[in-house]
Amino acid sequence: MYDEKRELISSYRAMPETLGVLLQDVTDDETATRRGDAEWSIGEIVCHLLDAEQRTFERVTRIRDEDQPTLPVYPDDEYRGRSLARTLEAFDRLRNEHARLLENLGREAWSRTGRHEAQGELSILDITRHMAAHDAEHLAQIARQLRRDRPAPAQRHGRSRNARRSNGPGPAHQ
Repeated sequence: MYDEKRELISSYRAMPETLGVLLQDVTDDETATRRGDAEWSIGEIVCHLLDAEQRTFERVTRIRDEDQPTLPVYPDDEYRGRSLARTLEAFDRLRNEHARLLENLGREAWSRTGRHEAQGELSILDITRHMAAHDAEHLAQIARQLRRDRPAPAQRHGRSRNARRSNGPGPAHQ
């Protein structure tokens, strides 16, 4: 049987490391440049992830501590010109604090709700599911931008994509 809450927390904990690995060889110029029709640069996406994490942590904390709090809609900030290194460090710290908060919730707390001004009633579980999907969406957005400037992994390692696929999914995909 799946343990959704444990898996969501694991996904939360994996995000800073995944983001760090994805961006480890990326220059400041690469993170500041908007590519193609991208609405945000890689650096702006990372700043947005931190911003979303701050807002989500605040919402989850309020839902945990208050009865049916009103959760405001926040507009996106201006993200240009922020330090990528400092943003990644702040994201890592806050995401780990958020994961600890989730780990310490009792079973009933996951179903506590607040009223979002645009989305309506949301539970801590709803918000956590949303953020896991939000993370995946923005990781893919970053990967697509990086892919435009770099050869595909199969090309870098001298292997064809078909050779890699022939190994089949690993045990985690079952």
